Amino acid sequence: MRALALLAGFTALSALADSVSISQSPLTTPSQVPNNMVLLPSVEWPTVVTHANNPGVKETDATYTTTTTYAGYFNPDFCYAYHYEATEANRYFYAAVAAGTNHSCSGKTGGTSPDPTNQNLWSGNFMNWAAMQAIDAFRLALTGGYRVVDQASLTYLEKANSDRLDTNYTPLRRLTTNATVTASTPSTMSGFRTRIGALRSQMWFNQNTSASLGGTGVLSLPVVNGLQTDTSATAIPYDPAYQSISMSPSGSTNTTATNSTICSVSGGGEPGCSTATYTCPNGGTASGSTCSAQTNVTACPNSGTTVSYPYFRNSDKKCHSANTDISAAASAPSAAPACTSTSPTPTITNANSSTSRATTCSLVSYSGTPATYTHTTYGQNQVWAVSVRVRVCDSKDIRGDLCTQYPQRLLQAGRTTAAKRQQDPLQPLQLSHPNRR
Repeated sequence: MRALALLAGFTALSALADSVSISQSPLTTPSQVPNNMVLLPSVEWPTVVTHANNPGVKETDATYTTTTTYAGYFNPDFCYAYHYEATEANRYFYAAVAAGTNHSCSGKTGGTSPDPTNQNLWSGNFMNWAAMQAIDAFRLALTGGYRVVDQASLTYLEKANSDRLDTNYTPLRRLTTNATVTASTPSTMSGFRTRIGALRSQMWFNQNTSASLGGTGVLSLPVVNGLQTDTSATAIPYDPAYQSISMSPSGSTNTTATNSTICSVSGGGEPGCSTATYTCPNGGTASGSTCSAQTNVTACPNSGTTVSYPYFRNSDKKCHSANTDISAAASAPSAAPACTSTSPTPTITNANSSTSRATTCSLVSYSGTPATYTHTTYGQNQVWAVSVRVRVCDSKDIRGDLCTQYPQRLLQAGRTTAAKRQQDPLQPLQLSHPNRR
């Protein structure tokens, strides 16, 4: 009897529930909000800083295998060009051409103007192996990656911030054969070495597996635009327009070439380029970049008693037939070769007597005009720096699992700003929709 009574009670409650309308949104929320899910993952320090691929493996044992596909922000099936600008925050990689068999970029070139369109390329698969931290793979799965730029048609993902160098978690990485180096990097050498530890969102590299990539120093934030320095090394920002790393001389030897090609000043200047010689268009002798002063230089020729243009005028720095300093001459003037300078202005001395019909001028020292320039090609030991920032979801790199675009209302509200990112070295996860482009 008791069981029958309980059953009757449950039936009555069920009928009552069917007649009650239950709100599908929070009662205290004034307007509709999209569904959200909050995750509280356990992300320990080693998980943040360690390599995403082959984690914790020491340098001599970590092997990049071209037949293996490695996870990360880069598309492993593409070869990437590098975009350099004077401002570090504007540098990034972008997909240029499809990779060959086994993710190879050997012999492939590309790029989009104003970048060099024939630059040697980087394997996206190699960049995932060398530059991605475990937290990057975690973010990629949860949120689509750390979006340093997130617009409707433009998305840049940036590597996690490495704030320390610990050989147990972020050891150096290396390539040791010419075939692997040329298939994976712009270099054509037989060795290639990389470092990400303590370099924030940068990756340093050289072309010698036994050459130093610096000490344990940590780059300051924000990362500087120019030379990057830690305790024992200085890295030059890599610019594919000027650094012919595929042709680097051996060891620490740098080679130079002097010619009339002007040192580039676009995008921050050409590293290792300096003015070699100067000319003195207004006379004098060049000493470095300075042309010497000149005194008592004859401005107008003296041909005895018959001189067509014996007088020198201050107004136009020309020789004239009349000794009146006016703008119009009675006869056509001839050039005064030693006194045509307007910067600096020459000092004129008139000596127009019947016995001395010459006019002289004096010119103080002045800056010469560059004539030749010395260009440097750096050796294999030189350290270079790239910003591990990658453009995704463009016309070439369209990954369905990453680039699905959702309505604007699903855009994450708690996106970390650049200023906040600089203050917070661990760059907290953006727990929001994973696939907004």
